[in-house]
Amino acid sequence: NSAVFALRSGQVAVQFLAAVWAEGQALLSFTKHNPGWRRQPPGHHYWGWPFEQGGVWSVLERREDWLRRTCIVEAGILHSVQYHRWRANGPSLGAHMPGMSSEDRRKAACRHLAASLS
Repeated sequence: NSAVFALRSGQVAVQFLAAVWAEGQALLSFTKHNPGWRRQPPGHHYWGWPFEQGGVWSVLERREDWLRRTCIVEAGILHSVQYHRWRANGPSLGAHMPGMSSEDRRKAACRHLAASLS
């Protein structure tokens, strides 16, 4: 759900991930970044948003030195939240498919895989 992120290996990456995981220990930590969370009942596909992204955001808010070293690409470059815009061999590497059943996701993935192989 978070698209893609990459870290350079090393002690700073270890410290960063440890801080993000620690942030996630608080079950409701996501509420800091999602003021409308009460409108999403448990079980809803967006309940808990922004998920692990919230931990990343919270850590980067506290560590300006790490934030300054962070590169964030333009929306839509690594993935699209609009599945109909995803094209095999296109600029987006993946697609976000909220609300689709597992069967529908598998069918869509197979269609795109088949199209990219033909």
